[in-house]
Amino acid sequence: EIVHAVNYMRRWDTKYRYIKEQLDAEDLGAVQTVVAYGATALFTSTSHLLDTVLYFCGQPLWVSGDLQRDFVRQGHGREDPGGIGFIHFANGAFGFLKGTSHSPYKYMFEVDILCANGRLRIADDGRTLKKWSFGLGNTSSGYGYEALTETEPIEIEENERMLMAIDEIVGALEGGDMPASNFISAEGVVRVINLIEQSANCGSAPQVF
Repeated sequence: EIVHAVNYMRRWDTKYRYIKEQLDAEDLGAVQTVVAYGATALFTSTSHLLDTVLYFCGQPLWVSGDLQRDFVRQGHGREDPGGIGFIHFANGAFGFLKGTSHSPYKYMFEVDILCANGRLRIADDGRTLKKWSFGLGNTSSGYGYEALTETEPIEIEENERMLMAIDEIVGALEGGDMPASNFISAEGVVRVINLIEQSANCGSAPQVF
């Protein structure tokens, strides 16, 4: 038996798993939009950000996008441009992916998730997690309207992601579930990037996943 695990390490990160659990439980209601900010190179840096968005939102329905043309990074012997992606998911959510910059050293990894009843934000590549919920208060529109109010700070103990990955690989070899990051989930990342490229060649027209 062959077990595939792909090095999208945030799927084995306790902080990102906390966000995933919150979304799956609909603690803040259904996901409405996800906005993700990253650096250039779709197949290099941005693929990790895209995998995180897919981890949170699941199956895409269609993808629209465009490629960055004023700066193209070289990666592994080939051109790897940055790009912008707009994704509609089967759960009804919409995602916006920004994977552009003019230097591979202008690093960003942030995800902002708006749900029906609140908001979650990952900043500084997981070093900061924030959560808001809607509550009654005195807003700019007056009393009786619900506004987003930040909850208590989220403190999640960091873990050794590789050890969790190894545990899941061993578990899969013993008959358990596939590792959280596997061949199938990674193939989804490649498909979305290919659809962004196809969309860019078709005037940003939506491409069915």
